[in-house]
Amino acid sequence: MASYRVNLKKIKRKNGSVYQLDYRIGQKRIRKFAGASFKEAETLRAKLQHELLFERHKLDVPTKTVKSLRSLTNDFIKTKEREIRSKSLVRYEDYLNRFVAFFEKYFPEGYANIHRISKSHIQEFIEDVANGNKPWAKKTMNGFIRVGKSLFKTAIEEKYIEENPFEHVKEFRLPSPGMENHFTKEQLNQIWKEVDPYWRPSLEFMYHTGLRKGEMINLTWDNVTLDAENPSISVVSLDDWETKTGQNRTIPLDARALKILESMKGKDSKYVFVGVNGAKIHPDKPYHALKKALEKLGIEGDVHKIRHSFASHLAMAGKDILSIMELMGHKDIKTTQIYARPNKHHLKEVVAALDTSQDKTGKAA
Repeated sequence: MASYRVNLKKIKRKNGSVYQLDYRIGQKRIRKFAGASFKEAETLRAKLQHELLFERHKLDVPTKTVKSLRSLTNDFIKTKEREIRSKSLVRYEDYLNRFVAFFEKYFPEGYANIHRISKSHIQEFIEDVANGNKPWAKKTMNGFIRVGKSLFKTAIEEKYIEENPFEHVKEFRLPSPGMENHFTKEQLNQIWKEVDPYWRPSLEFMYHTGLRKGEMINLTWDNVTLDAENPSISVVSLDDWETKTGQNRTIPLDARALKILESMKGKDSKYVFVGVNGAKIHPDKPYHALKKALEKLGIEGDVHKIRHSFASHLAMAGKDILSIMELMGHKDIKTTQIYARPNKHHLKEVVAALDTSQDKTGKAA
């Protein structure tokens, strides 16, 4: 009579050890690769042992424990429709559709029953998207890993599985932002002179307000206050557009920003800034206009770097980080601290204040 016992064996290889499951069903001996992690391999062994015992006693695995990957992701997305913004939902769907398609093609057992999905399967998927025709960036893969953990956390809450296969899948280490994370004022002056004159007002307005590109495009006259004593704009969600954080904020206007707004009056009844054809601005238009100018000038950067410059220049002017955080619309002060990192020229000026070799008149001490 078959023992239905699943053995776990450690196999040494030149590039490290791996684990193998070894068991019999009737007269047939079966060996399966179980990964390089003992904990993961032991979890697989225990699950397989459990399933074989059910088969031995002619018992069915409880229906609720059998859940397909497609069914799980569909339920997950439906739940998230009520919790996250539409842009985030699209991103979740992109991640999970690619994930499900991979399992359907390469690991049909895991596709049919999420109980059979392990960390090694997930690592195989990550390797696939990292080296495919259109490889995912590390930042994208980190986003996927976070969504995956949330997906299988839901599966645990619904009692489909006992352990999260994403639990020990680590995110990729991302390079720290460089010191030159913004344009200098000299570079900005060069850019304003070089960029297509039609796009200069909108790009320059982004610098004076710290707006994101989407916020500039969706700024409406209803959210502009031209009060002489307290001119400001409000960044709020519209019927067909949402702010990045889902929150609103008000930004006071300096003299230059106010002058730009005055020059935009009469161009459109709804939007402050519009495209050359008078319609709502396509996101690619200001991006390409700036890129063209930067290439001619030999300066690296993009539209978002203009927003970085807003934060960095305020920080270098001695403005407090909490105020900058509020103006930028950040939820986490750590994000503001990255954007407000000073450049090497400013740091040189800071340490120069320690020079005691000269007196205040500039004469040697």
